[in-house]
Amino acid sequence: MKRRFGNVRSPVLWLILCLLVIAWIRSYMRADTVTLNWAGVHGTHFVASSEKGALACAYVRWLTPTIGDFSVSFDSKNVTADWIGLTGSIPTVAGFGYYSRESPPNKVRESVLRMPYWCFMTLAVIAILIDTVSRARRRHRVASGRCRNCGYDLRASRDRCPECGTPIPGSVPESSSAGAEPDRLN
Repeated sequence: MKRRFGNVRSPVLWLILCLLVIAWIRSYMRADTVTLNWAGVHGTHFVASSEKGALACAYVRWLTPTIGDFSVSFDSKNVTADWIGLTGSIPTVAGFGYYSRESPPNKVRESVLRMPYWCFMTLAVIAILIDTVSRARRRHRVASGRCRNCGYDLRASRDRCPECGTPIPGSVPESSSAGAEPDRLN
């Protein structure tokens, strides 16, 4: 199972990186917002917004009782030069920002977290580099006669790695060749 997932892992990481780059570019042209409204004893909103090169998440809770149901909404607006949006008033350091306040008259508690897309893209690139290096090391181990899993020298072994038990690629299991005579030409 590990081997099959390894074949899919690299293209999936590249796809994630491409989607992040597309979302980052789009965030400068359109502000996409997803809002979850959940009213119960206290009204709650969760807002995720992609705007101005960052992903922002806001959590708003009314401390007074509200009436309503669960709803989901999606909104997309053009970003203009004077666009403030969800993250416009948050002080940021290197694109990261956090804002929290509680307003007593309305009894509203609000928290907003802003993370730039470059942070997510950096994590995706690091994951791709780790995957590429581990694949190259595994190929080098197999080519130099070492176990692809633990790196143990397999020159004296026939079917399995004595260190970790991983089957040696290209070897014939002992059970199938135990009673068989080799073919000889006379």
